[in-house]
Amino acid sequence: MNDKIFKTITVEKVESIKDLIVGLDSSEWSYIKGSIDMYFSEKAANIKIDDLDKIDKYLKRKY
Repeated sequence: MNDKIFKTITVEKVESIKDLIVGLDSSEWSYIKGSIDMYFSEKAANIKIDDLDKIDKYLKRKY
């Protein structure tokens, strides 16, 4: 039971997560989700622009 669902998410990981979250109410889930979102937001805030060619391409794109 190691079928990939998305990138590194396997059926086994999904089953493990399901076992951990069953019974949570909405506020408990919001607390966990909010904490994870804050973690990723903090990581994203530290990303620096480092590819000027790509930025130039995006700035000059036409709609």
